[in-house]
Amino acid sequence: MIGARRILDDSREISRRSLLTLLGWGAFVVASFAALLESVRLIFPNATYEQPSAFKASAPADFPVGSTTVFIDKRVVINRDPDGVYAFNLICTHLGCTPRSFPT
Repeated sequence: MIGARRILDDSREISRRSLLTLLGWGAFVVASFAALLESVRLIFPNATYEQPSAFKASAPADFPVGSTTVFIDKRVVINRDPDGVYAFNLICTHLGCTPRSFPT
């Protein structure tokens, strides 16, 4: 750092060699900082330990027309009406909780 202080305190113009020296040290510091951040990031892996969101419920014929089947453990509702079979996800997009439903 004594060399950098000498370069900055000099009242003359910065020479090409001094400018390249400063740029080289700056690039070294930035690269070292980026490597340090990536090393710290390795401590926290991107793995999730949750159950997969896709599952096999059963055949559509197993759900009678007009029925509503709730899978609490999978947080899914399967509804069948004359037009088809519909599946609804019960996971809140805001906090990831399961909203409670009240029968009307």
